[in-house]
Amino acid sequence: MQCERCSFENLPGLDRCARCQAVLVVREPVDVIPPRAGRTKIVRPILYWLVARLAPGINTQRWEHAFRGAVLGLGGFLAAVVSVVPGLGHLLLRSLHKIYIFLIAWAGLLGIGLLFYATGFGGICIGLAVAVHARSVVDALLGKKKPAQVVQRVVLVMATFVALFLGVYWNVRRFAGRYVQGVFTLSPYEPDRIRVGDYVLAYVRAYRERDPARGELVLYETPAGGVGEVRLVAGRAVGYVVGLPGESVTVRDDRFYVDGEALSGVRYEVPSWLRGGRLESHLSPNEYFALPSDVAFLYRGRRASPPPELISLLCKPTRSAIVGRVFMVYNPIWRRHFLRRD
Repeated sequence: MQCERCSFENLPGLDRCARCQAVLVVREPVDVIPPRAGRTKIVRPILYWLVARLAPGINTQRWEHAFRGAVLGLGGFLAAVVSVVPGLGHLLLRSLHKIYIFLIAWAGLLGIGLLFYATGFGGICIGLAVAVHARSVVDALLGKKKPAQVVQRVVLVMATFVALFLGVYWNVRRFAGRYVQGVFTLSPYEPDRIRVGDYVLAYVRAYRERDPARGELVLYETPAGGVGEVRLVAGRAVGYVVGLPGESVTVRDDRFYVDGEALSGVRYEVPSWLRGGRLESHLSPNEYFALPSDVAFLYRGRRASPPPELISLLCKPTRSAIVGRVFMVYNPIWRRHFLRRD
């Protein structure tokens, strides 16, 4: 081992030079494997797999460094934009610990909110999920640079909350409404164990390939109208399909008759507001006869039985007025169940 001061060649194993007593320095390479902080065994292989599939033959390591450099060069703006998908902005910035925090909080609150959807508690949870999402976007936007005042951060989070709610979540709700819509029932439907105040779901696309069948519980729109002093407000109603287009529906002796044939079954029982009376209705080729359990709720402050003219408005929806087929009782959660399909 050579001394760096006097260049004397010493024997191996000595700590000081035998000639000048200088401290001997070891100049041998040491194999050290540094810890790979901020890496994951799940996310990185997935990214490499996606890049290899989308662009075969590309140098994945070069792509990773170039893409990360572009993200850091643009600052937190690009990370904030891609943070519309929760966790993606922090993934690009390699803040994996923040991904776990924000993603778990957002997914947990959103899942609980959807589980208790159409309730006050569910609305609070969904609002908190949107707030966590907004907080993650602001965190990705600022990065390590923090505002001098807490008020600035609060204003940014609130503005991002409004932008996310109107730009993302409201549009997602509108898109989901193309397939499933919900309504609170104001009447009981005992055959399907539906009570007053239950929140039921209707499948909107149930009748794209076929027409409503007799006995199905449908959600349909009711028009605005009135006879004399009785006024009907536009809204939605849920009722069983009794008559099909082109048929004649008659009520006599507290029973339903369709083209002269009596209907039997719990779904075709004459409701209390029609008992003791007589009703004859001829359906056009585009009309159905739906039977809500109680139509008095559609009046403003009235509980009397409606006249035949209003019964025609309430119980004879057109094909285009039928929104979809009710398939599930969603709330309350302890009575959640799918409706039986006969």
